[in-house]
Amino acid sequence: MWGRWKEAGQPLFDSTGGLWRSVEYVHDLPTIPVPPPGTALLVVRYGAFRGSWYPLIPGRRIIIGRHPECEIALDDNTVSRRHAEINTRGVDFAVRDVGSTNGTWLNRERLAEEAILRPGDELQTGKFRFAFLAPRQDDDVS
Repeated sequence: MWGRWKEAGQPLFDSTGGLWRSVEYVHDLPTIPVPPPGTALLVVRYGAFRGSWYPLIPGRRIIIGRHPECEIALDDNTVSRRHAEINTRGVDFAVRDVGSTNGTWLNRERLAEEAILRPGDELQTGKFRFAFLAPRQDDDVS
């Protein structure tokens, strides 16, 4: 299923440096794959799995939480069993808190309702911080 993804270790930038709108926030992480148009990645910036990345695919709901059956399972007491959920809304990805104890934070503000993720956003669940990466709509990654 993940065969459409470029192999890990591919450079984050294309030859012109223009693949992402804003990537300064990941300069300290290892290279990660470039997501195809219409998809995105969550990259762990802070927490036990720093540098790990999780693909987001349109039409596929992603649950973040401590429960081992979550699509993104984070084994830490600061994360609720079912902490946050990411869904697609048209061509966008949206995040919402699903009743977590410590809240879900987007760009250091606690989420009160569902919010659309934008390239460069920082999502926090418990003590884990993720960078949301998505190619610009006008970029061709082939």
